[in-house]
Amino acid sequence: MLYVLTYIEIDVFCLLFLAHILLKTQGFSGTEQEVLTFKKVIYLSMGILLTDIIWMMTENGIIERQMALDYILNIIYYILMTVMAFCWLKYIDLRLHWKHMMKNDFFRNLFL
Repeated sequence: MLYVLTYIEIDVFCLLFLAHILLKTQGFSGTEQEVLTFKKVIYLSMGILLTDIIWMMTENGIIERQMALDYILNIIYYILMTVMAFCWLKYIDLRLHWKHMMKNDFFRNLFL
């Protein structure tokens, strides 16, 4: 049971750290679209951590374990992870301006 509390404490610490980063993005230098995309990544990461906390609580009996809840948590987790990866790719695209760096049309169409 001690490892469960440690696991949850680490996730809560990460949530607080992400909230701190989110507050510090107010003076972020970049375009408005870059800032919004970065904030989406932070919010999605927080959602992933919250589903991770709930999963750990159901896995160890703190919350009553039900198969439907397990399936729903897994679906939410994978959707959040996929959308976060896409938003991160979008943020990197906005930040690096790949449109000007890539000369080959194949790679430009693949990533943009």
